[in-house]
Amino acid sequence: MQIGCANRLHNIFDPYIIVHMGRKAVIPDAIINLMHDDSYHTWTLEDIRNGLNAKGVSADFSSVFRAMERLESGRLVSKIDVEDGKSRFELSADHHDHLLCEQCGQLVPAPCGLMDATLADLESETGFTITGHSLIIKGICKDCRIARGA
Repeated sequence: MQIGCANRLHNIFDPYIIVHMGRKAVIPDAIINLMHDDSYHTWTLEDIRNGLNAKGVSADFSSVFRAMERLESGRLVSKIDVEDGKSRFELSADHHDHLLCEQCGQLVPAPCGLMDATLADLESETGFTITGHSLIIKGICKDCRIARGA
């Protein structure tokens, strides 16, 4: 990551962390840094705890859980449920949908443009005003297809 980008990120998140968490909280701040600096797109609570510990930040599971709840309520991270019993989190950003590999569990972003026309048609046909959606498209990723010889 470029240093300028990291500084802009801190300018956005630091005031929230300080104002809404009473003081600059070590674990939430470390989580934001970890999620922004690493190549993962989505993180389980266990991924976050392990990542923090690898970077020398001591964090137990309950501390990570509480910090993620606060970051989610502050809309700094988004929670993604893929019906496997493990919530995943990503930094809040422009809306996008996801592709889920049914073999390895990899979750990758897909452009939101997949649904734009369909949502407009759906609004027109039903009279609903759509305020959001969550779409996870399941399949087999390239690496898993290659591994099984398909």
